[in-house]
Amino acid sequence: MNPVERWLASRNGMELRLQVLGALLLFEYSGYAFINHLTAWRAESLGHSYLEPWSAIDNSIPFIPVSILLYVPLLPMVAVPAFALSEEKIRTGFWTYVGVIVSSFAIFLLVPMKMTRDGLETGAFEPLFQLLWTIDPPFNTFPSLHVSLATIATLAVWQHDRKLGRWMLIGATVLTLSTFLAKQHFVIDAIGGMALAIVWYRYHYLPRVRLI
Repeated sequence: MNPVERWLASRNGMELRLQVLGALLLFEYSGYAFINHLTAWRAESLGHSYLEPWSAIDNSIPFIPVSILLYVPLLPMVAVPAFALSEEKIRTGFWTYVGVIVSSFAIFLLVPMKMTRDGLETGAFEPLFQLLWTIDPPFNTFPSLHVSLATIATLAVWQHDRKLGRWMLIGATVLTLSTFLAKQHFVIDAIGGMALAIVWYRYHYLPRVRLI
């Protein structure tokens, strides 16, 4: 048993739920922010190139500033499994989340992508967008971590509680659509995020929770 497994095994109840959530948030955001700024530095200082996979669908989707009011509030839905699942499922889910996050980090480094946001008219939502873009620079788009984590959360909750899972599905769908309307992600980013989540759910999470 490695140190992380010992730590997971030694925690129970709300302590387990809060500490697992805190550890995942710290790991995900610190790594995400580091790679985002590293990619910007690679482009500016080393001349590394990056992709901007604009498609006809992406170009046809309008920028709707009010969609940020859907995008930001729905992000916490990825934390729902930490409070809805049993403790054993939370311990298994922890490693599934880590797998999705690490896989995404690797792709960010190997295939850097960017979404240019120049010229977007944000109107009354300018302060919100400026805060969001300061926290989340325009790199690390593929695969969408927001979509992959929302998808894995939805699948885990669905397997545990179909009624709550249906609400999660609605939330994940709206969140995914808002990433396009707020010009946070390309369509291919969402497809990649969903595919990554499904792979980790199917081949890591599901076989283990069926043994619980």
